Amino acid sequence: MTARRPRGSGSVFFDASRGVWKGQAPAPAGPGGKRRRFRVQADSEAAAWALLEEARNRGPRRGGKPRETLGEYLVWFCDTHLQRQVDRGAMDPGTWRSYRQNLVGHVSAGIGHVKLSQLTAEDIEDLLVWLGRHDRRGRGPQGRRGVDAGKGLAGSTQRTVLVQLRAALKVAVRYKRIGDNPAQLVDLPPGPVEDQRWLELEEAEQLLAAVPTSDPFRAFYVVGLPLGLRVGEAVALQWSDVDLDGDEPSMTLRNQLVRARDPRTGEMSWAMKPRLKRRRAGESRRIVLPQFVVGELRAVRRAQLERRLALDGVWDGRWDLVLSGRDGGPVWTDQVRRHLTATCERAGIPRATPHALRRSAASFLLAKGVPLPQVMQILGWRSAKVALEVYARATKASQAEAAQAMDELFGQR
Repeated sequence: MTARRPRGSGSVFFDASRGVWKGQAPAPAGPGGKRRRFRVQADSEAAAWALLEEARNRGPRRGGKPRETLGEYLVWFCDTHLQRQVDRGAMDPGTWRSYRQNLVGHVSAGIGHVKLSQLTAEDIEDLLVWLGRHDRRGRGPQGRRGVDAGKGLAGSTQRTVLVQLRAALKVAVRYKRIGDNPAQLVDLPPGPVEDQRWLELEEAEQLLAAVPTSDPFRAFYVVGLPLGLRVGEAVALQWSDVDLDGDEPSMTLRNQLVRARDPRTGEMSWAMKPRLKRRRAGESRRIVLPQFVVGELRAVRRAQLERRLALDGVWDGRWDLVLSGRDGGPVWTDQVRRHLTATCERAGIPRATPHALRRSAASFLLAKGVPLPQVMQILGWRSAKVALEVYARATKASQAEAAQAMDELFGQR
């Protein structure tokens, strides 16, 4: 007979849906006397009990700071740890700004007062609820009163916050400032419905028809719908990287467009830099262009030259971008998103995001039987798992074809 565990030791149970053992035990009360719990998970019952005991009895490990709060750690993580990566070219400055805005701006505002060594998964779950709340008159996470008792952030932003917090706490575990990563125990919030959809072929044709050739943003739809370029890749594409007259027309994605603040003047300026090798998109890649895209890009180029002649003396000659503003200068990704939203309304189709165009291009290629390795090369995927799980979704037309094939196969019996 198993010896009875003392009161307050917690409990361990098997989660059949995930195939892991989970454990939880009372944790020291948070500010305001709020009840909290330690949560762990492991592959066996014994391992779960061991992790739970370690969580209950642990103190700050070697290298840890007993009184360091989560907010203090996140400032160090962004301004020291990530800044080193930016300095040696391993991280884009825009990525650093995203981390700092979400971690120091959102996470620290909600639970930055919690000691790093006492942070629990329940604290992070409270944070996500608070980030998504629109009511600014109630209480913040852990019952704290404040002027801002809710951020009203979208589900996709909450997901980004949690993913970045996981990365930050992973570094804290590596540096032995904490024993485990409680953010790994928190499920990702669901993304917004409009980010989950993709376009049917008829909708894509309507969307492309709703953008006249004279519109400077026409270039985005020309490379976004048929080729699935990321919005960041589209805004950085230069004419020098596009070969329309060769034996095999192609484009090479080699640069990224960044916007930074001049430390001396405080003004924002644009810069073209080589793509980082450690980015998810990978190194430079070459895409062979279909004749349809070649013809569309030639029309875009003619319209752009006409605008340039009409704006003689005003045209920004420093850039030679495929997707440019009316004055020839760069456009920002937010401008593309707003233009796409307005175009969807004019075309009479549901709202779509730039990434929905990318998913749509993938589904069109896969539905036409293009081999997966070629689709991965065109869209710049590194993982076949991502391609199969996230992008390889059949359109309604391909589902109808599959149903017809099953009728022909089994209907003859």
